Amino acid sequence: MKQWQRWFGGVLLLLMCGLASCGSGTSTGSSSSSSGGSSGSVDAALAGEWRILTETIYFDNGLTQQITPVSTHLVLDASGGWQFGSSSGAWSVSSIAASDWTTWAIADYGMTRKVTLDGWNSDTGNGPIDESGSTIDNIWVIYRYTSDTNGAGTVWMKFGQV
Repeated sequence: MKQWQRWFGGVLLLLMCGLASCGSGTSTGSSSSSSGGSSGSVDAALAGEWRILTETIYFDNGLTQQITPVSTHLVLDASGGWQFGSSSGAWSVSSIAASDWTTWAIADYGMTRKVTLDGWNSDTGNGPIDESGSTIDNIWVIYRYTSDTNGAGTVWMKFGQV
């Protein structure tokens, strides 16, 4: 993907996050000390059902494809397991590292925690937890994807709590 396309995608994401803060207004509450995936911990405030708000694929060749969200909910359980349709794995919450912003190809927009889903798309999906004050607005699951027609790209899924 060309550098200006990644920059534009990051700017677009920031605008979407700032202008259309979607979510249920769930309080972050206190974090559980139970172990989740990827050496993080489980935050009980994220446990529950999450619906897809937006899903976009940014292909490395510069194409962008908006996907109509499916009705399947992502379920995060308090013991650190997740399920999305017939897929499942472990999830956790940890601090965002500077390298995460580089991997996601967006500028740091102030979020400090990320959710990680091990076993997502036979790999790992992770992304920022959008929070304002003590409220969790939404979560992002970002992962690599390869299409038979458009090649490799990155999928961005934005979830809001049901």
